Amino acid sequence: KETTHEYYSEQDQNDNTCTINEGKETTHESYSEQDQNDNTCTINEGKETTHEFYSEQDRNDNTCTINEGKETTHESYSEQDQNDNTCTINEGKETTHEYYSEQDQNDNACTINEGKETTHESDTEQDQNDNTCTINEGKETTHESYSEQDQNDNTCTINEGKETTHESYSEQDQNDNTCTINEGKETPHDSDTEQDQNDCHAPGSKRDVMTRVKQEPL
Repeated sequence: KETTHEYYSEQDQNDNTCTINEGKETTHESYSEQDQNDNTCTINEGKETTHEFYSEQDRNDNTCTINEGKETTHESYSEQDQNDNTCTINEGKETTHEYYSEQDQNDNACTINEGKETTHESDTEQDQNDNTCTINEGKETTHESYSEQDQNDNTCTINEGKETTHESYSEQDQNDNTCTINEGKETPHDSDTEQDQNDCHAPGSKRDVMTRVKQEPL
């Protein structure tokens, strides 16, 4: 299991997990005894969540299948680790620092099926363009500013769906700014177009209580 919240409902604590080859990773300070044991993220038939609230349907479907991916969240690393500062799920590393060496800025990516993912605020021009996480030929980024092309492509395709974490997007990106995971959808933005709000709650799924209606300029 892997979690990033401080508080979860009893059900969410049990389900909020990411299993990576029988290993365990946690970023919380406190967990229940059960949560500590189960606190893993199951990639392939597992579940991973970053919200505080989900509808019953969203919790069940909120899964991301990644094969051969990477993720990181540490603050300090050795010089070698800075250069390799990537999370290889299966022999990998995880980081979320604000500062890296020049080499690390270029390499600071998460390769999931040959894609890239980074979480820094500043990167070289090349890194900004490449700062994406390809999951099944899709893209995901977490920066605040991108080139025009990157804003349009700034999506994470998981089973033909899309997921983004930016506050501002082009009109096209706002419409597509949904993450379909096993036919479910998840969006973490503050503002989305009316179309995106409608797509974030496909027929048959319950409305996500976290949905916020707020239009912001690019």
